[in-house]
Amino acid sequence: MVLSSAIYVYGVQGRTNTVKTQPARSYGRSGIKTIKSQWGMLMNDLPGATGLFGILGTGVAGIAAGFLLLRKYLSSDSVERAGDAAQLQIIQMLQDQVKQERARADAASDARDRAVEQISQLRAQVAELSLRVENLKTQMTQAGVVSAAVSK
Repeated sequence: MVLSSAIYVYGVQGRTNTVKTQPARSYGRSGIKTIKSQWGMLMNDLPGATGLFGILGTGVAGIAAGFLLLRKYLSSDSVERAGDAAQLQIIQMLQDQVKQERARADAASDARDRAVEQISQLRAQVAELSLRVENLKTQMTQAGVVSAAVSK
């Protein structure tokens, strides 16, 4: 086993980057050249990477990740369905309001038509009464002229 130096750079906030050397193993257990991490662990010594438990752990993690993605997908679909239902409720509410406004407008139109009809009837009555008054005036003037002629 040959010892060599591995160079790594780290920075601390507010300071400049410094370079330190640290002895590292040339070859790990798998025969691949490895470098120790800053926590003192070899990079190929990560737990759960090999063996039956590693395979089972990877499978469980994959199933859990799939379940979480499915849950996220279904929850976004449920939000969209709830939004669609809310939009339908809003549309129905607006349609009901339109029906109410149309009924109100029809009632106002009917009331206006009745008022116009009454006004036209009143105008006809006024015209008839005006004609009667004129006739009575003419009768009075003729009667007055006749009575004035008789009294002379």
